[in-house]
Amino acid sequence: MPVASLATGALLAGKYRIEKLLGAGGMGAVYLAENTDIARHVAIKVLHAGLGRDDDVMKRFRQEARASAAIGHPNIVDVLDMGLTDDGEAFIVMERLEGETLADRQRARHRMAVAEVAAVMVEVLDGLAAAHAKGFIHRDLKPENIFLVWKPKWAVKILDFGISRVIGSAELAVTASNVVMGTVRYMAPEQAKDARSAGVPADLYAIGAILYHLLAGVPPFLGDGYAELISRLLVDPAVPIAQHVPDLPPALAAMIDRLLAKDPAARPAGALEVRDVLLAAVGGTVVPLDPPPPPVVRPAFDALAPTAAPGATVESVAPLAATAAVEAAPRAVVANRRPLLGFLALVVVAGGIALALAMRTSTPAVVDAASPASEPRPIDAAPAADAPHDAPPDAPPDAPIDAAADARRPIGTQHPAIDAAPIADAAPPTIDAFRLLQLPGAP
Repeated sequence: MPVASLATGALLAGKYRIEKLLGAGGMGAVYLAENTDIARHVAIKVLHAGLGRDDDVMKRFRQEARASAAIGHPNIVDVLDMGLTDDGEAFIVMERLEGETLADRQRARHRMAVAEVAAVMVEVLDGLAAAHAKGFIHRDLKPENIFLVWKPKWAVKILDFGISRVIGSAELAVTASNVVMGTVRYMAPEQAKDARSAGVPADLYAIGAILYHLLAGVPPFLGDGYAELISRLLVDPAVPIAQHVPDLPPALAAMIDRLLAKDPAARPAGALEVRDVLLAAVGGTVVPLDPPPPPVVRPAFDALAPTAAPGATVESVAPLAATAAVEAAPRAVVANRRPLLGFLALVVVAGGIALALAMRTSTPAVVDAASPASEPRPIDAAPAADAPHDAPPDAPPDAPIDAAADARRPIGTQHPAIDAAPIADAAPPTIDAFRLLQLPGAP
């Protein structure tokens, strides 16, 4: 099925100018756009071409827009508009969010601390309580549908009410009893049996599964395939979270175990009850999370195929790739020169050694290149006490040296002043073989 495609600069519905594609998924594509009427950046989700003719898909699409708009809570993504493109493709306009999903955060850390989890999930539970109060059941809560907003200020948003339902309303055709709706890893057992059975307790089960995964580093149930996972979800009790996280506050551990009960009636009464226990576990106060560090440019040799950091936003990847491509070319040229430069350096050093051996019976002078007016000083053939034989290559050029001992060293380890021998009364300029390698622009 062709991907919904809008050209950069295209004007949608007469007022939304498309700036770039942010991503594409199973049902459509998401674009960054500007509302030209009010100069506001927004995100626009467009269905794949052809899906708009599917009545069930269109019901889900409209439900997402209506549910988000009807709830009107700061922890629910705000839907601003909906309509059809010139080609008949359905779209909804949402507030622009800059940050990462909770799934991104969890993958980067494996296990999250109680304080981190509380900072996110207290806000999720506030938004979920507001949705339930308006009669909406989400039915697909998972870390991928929880967004951590970093700019312009810290916030948490619940996304994707596309398969939500209204309590007491006529059920959509797509939620027939023989169809599983949602993500099995975080799905309540009763929802796996019959999507029409998903009520408030089903959303609370999903909250318990998310808390379990964030704190323990593994979801409540694992399976080698869909059938095995469903079987364990329906039959097996979850391993108590305290076995994974022994130092978890007991009240919070007991709450998570209750959330994962097979019987919906055994779960907490509502989202606010769970929120209160989570708040108590961190002393009643949550601290906003710190954003992930900015992406780091990889070394020049890997720069032509950059990879975004785990916490990078879509918008931070493109500049990374552009910067890497610009820097790679000149560094590659320098890298290609290095074998030749190394050979020339060895030739210069070897010549210096030969010259020093030929003149070892004379009393040459060392000239300090940094101080042209300095007086010549005799070289003592014996090692000086204040300049050990093992002086590093960056020793000052006026340090005394043992030419005979240096001649026995492997090439490349001689004293940097070895090639400063004079000829007659005129002292040639000092050649520092090591500095030949430091070309402008070389790392």
